[in-house]
Amino acid sequence: MTEETKIDGLQSLLEHVQEEAKTNPNNMASQNRLGWILLGLKSFNDAKTTFESALSRWPDNIELNYASGMTYKALEQKDKASERFQKVVEGKENSVRESMFQLITAEQLTLIRTDMRQGKRG
Repeated sequence: MTEETKIDGLQSLLEHVQEEAKTNPNNMASQNRLGWILLGLKSFNDAKTTFESALSRWPDNIELNYASGMTYKALEQKDKASERFQKVVEGKENSVRESMFQLITAEQLTLIRTDMRQGKRG
């Protein structure tokens, strides 16, 4: 799949998922889907807003914190990314899926902290 095909696919889903998230603002999965689509489209500030809004309702959600951390990482805001990743690692997982996010996040956290110690940007 080419990058262009991937972007076209995400773009075609965007309107539908935006409507779904607007219609169901208390549906965490809808908010999460919207944020990931925006992240995939490199609309990082919109993704950040979506994830932060969702986290205001579900602050301990492991997947939302992971997604928010990835968004901050893309925005080169390593301190904020590190904070979100730390919440994931310290979170109480309730499923195998959440445990998987914790394992992936531990590696992301290590990479970010190493970069920060070395004074790297991005």
